[in-house]
Amino acid sequence: MGDAGKTILVVDDNKDAVELMEEILSDEGYKIVTAYSGIQAIEQAKKNEVDLILLDLMMPDFTGMHVTLFLADLPRVVPIIIVTAWDSAEFRAWADESKQVVDFIPKPIDRADLLGKVSKALAA
Repeated sequence: MGDAGKTILVVDDNKDAVELMEEILSDEGYKIVTAYSGIQAIEQAKKNEVDLILLDLMMPDFTGMHVTLFLADLPRVVPIIIVTAWDSAEFRAWADESKQVVDFIPKPIDRADLLGKVSKALAA
């Protein structure tokens, strides 16, 4: 895979979801950085040179929407794929307007869907 070696920040308050995405992506050669809250996501994104962020929408401290606002202040725009079980017209409208959100992956996570969308986002 041409994107192997790229760094992906995986953010979800569900440990099982993080571990699943980490396993799938690590097997493909991606370097994975993890966070389990919005606050940790912001800290990790500032501390690490990440190429892509997989971001859960519903977390207890900051929602994914709030996290993207903080991440907009990073020196470079990092593409974000929202990973969520929640879908609504409000979410779709927000995602369409966001410069960082490039796609979304519904839960439960499908391996082929995850790998396809990650590859597409990194190629853009």
